[in-house]
Amino acid sequence: MLTQDDTRDCQDYLREWRRRVEAPTSQADLVALFENINRVYAEMGLKEPNIILCGAPLQQTIFPALVSLMVDGGQRASSVLAFKRWTGDTELITQGWNALWSEACDQIDWSQCNNSDSSLGALINEKLEDWLNKTAREGLFESIESQFGEVNHYELQPLVSARIIVLKERLQRALFPSPDEMGAHWRGLMNRVPQEWNGLFKASVQSRHPAFFRLQPTDNNWVGAWYWPWLATSDFLRQQRCSFNGTLNSSIDLWLSFAFNCTACLFFENFCFVYEKPLSLLFDDRGRLHAEDRPAVTFADKTGLFFWHGAEVEEEIVTKPDTITIKRIHRESNAEIRRILIERFGFEQFIRLSGAKLIQEDECGALYEKQLEGDEPIVVVKVLNSTPEPDGSDKHYWLRVPPEVRTAREAVAWTFGMEAQNYAPRVET
Repeated sequence: MLTQDDTRDCQDYLREWRRRVEAPTSQADLVALFENINRVYAEMGLKEPNIILCGAPLQQTIFPALVSLMVDGGQRASSVLAFKRWTGDTELITQGWNALWSEACDQIDWSQCNNSDSSLGALINEKLEDWLNKTAREGLFESIESQFGEVNHYELQPLVSARIIVLKERLQRALFPSPDEMGAHWRGLMNRVPQEWNGLFKASVQSRHPAFFRLQPTDNNWVGAWYWPWLATSDFLRQQRCSFNGTLNSSIDLWLSFAFNCTACLFFENFCFVYEKPLSLLFDDRGRLHAEDRPAVTFADKTGLFFWHGAEVEEEIVTKPDTITIKRIHRESNAEIRRILIERFGFEQFIRLSGAKLIQEDECGALYEKQLEGDEPIVVVKVLNSTPEPDGSDKHYWLRVPPEVRTAREAVAWTFGMEAQNYAPRVET
């Protein structure tokens, strides 16, 4: 059975894991990370790759294709001047695509790109997965079970893994561009380049890597958050009772370097694309991505993502709540986002202006209901503050209650944790 010490130690470990995972990119040890990337390639029998840093979702989405296009065309064809000449589009240039092109080009080690084997190469997911299993996971699980005991092992592993999985899911949107976002980046790029350049992209990348445009953050091509649970469990257990041999300890340390120093890595035979951690991540007191006046996630290119208590929202909802209208709220089909819109608009103001229906009134107050499509109705009780304001005026309060409440007395009683028949205050405060 798990002891109280086991549980306490686990909580301490998880807090430290979260602190390191959420640390900004400025605290990343890229030198150690690059050394470990080279080690992975060497141990898989491959030459050291050309490592390309991707600082934001836009770069994560298109850098592999841009680099593939460049190395196929050669160094002269990859210059920014060549890019401008190929596009011939001043609007495209002013929108920063030339800077993006240059950022990718400057990271290519052209000394490695002077032979026929200088393209990206194939995705190496199967080879990477096989190597990872042989060098780390299989031996680790066997060692843990033989030393720690089957019962305790299967009790402790979920204690770590389940919490790491929750953290991974909370950060997933901040760590990886969504498929919709990847598609939007591609459409934004392809719609702004001449047809012949568009065709060059397809000939250079899509024909040789047909699956490239369908890659998801959960694919094993990425060494990223998908492997956190088993890694965190192994690292925690070796700090408890497990003693691993030097090879296994070295493997854990290697993969911890990936977890703490980058978001993920995308492995091709000749190139490795490193997805850098965000510049900053902001959270509410429950550990959900959240910021009330700025992006909750800010990337190296100063772009950001806006979250409200864990839900991703449009920028205006966070920074310009005064632009929210009743019409905008009613138009929103996503129930979670609609609740956020109501919160930002002002709950009391929404009830007053949205046409909420009076369904019952008694000496305790007035009960209103507002039906919402695809969501439970909002039911509120309007009550009078029995104590006058300093200027002698009366003030009303709007209190939300469960949707099944049917009378104002029942609603007010509920706010005091009582049944309606037991609510009979002598003095209201």
